[in-house]
Amino acid sequence: MYEVKMCGIFLYVTRDPSSVDNILRSLEPLLRNRGPNSFKKLTISLNLEGGELFLTFVGSVLWLRGASLSPQPFLDEEGNILLWNGDIFESEVLSGDESVSDTELLGHALKDMNEECFLKVNHILSSLHSVCLIFLNLILDDV
Repeated sequence: MYEVKMCGIFLYVTRDPSSVDNILRSLEPLLRNRGPNSFKKLTISLNLEGGELFLTFVGSVLWLRGASLSPQPFLDEEGNILLWNGDIFESEVLSGDESVSDTELLGHALKDMNEECFLKVNHILSSLHSVCLIFLNLILDDV
């Protein structure tokens, strides 16, 4: 039997923060199997007009490349959050210091979300065979 391993990502959005524990109890083993090198959970709250909303980001990383592991969810210096599943090393479009992970490069590119950045990221993601991405831009208040 062939076993596919990739990072596992999960986002749970709720008004009841206690409900995530029940969901994660059954999903955590599956997520850990997808990415055995790192498991991290981050819950934040957003105050919206309709009340408080809780977002739980869970990342399970399979570390294949780079000088060091980049746990997910990835938070940049401004508090933006990235969860993604893919591999963009050796991209001509998004390049940088090879000691920096592709997760970090992508996170920094996404925080500058302008038309040029969107085209760059869209080009990268459309060239990948399989990818899933969740990005919360706290500056733009946009998911």
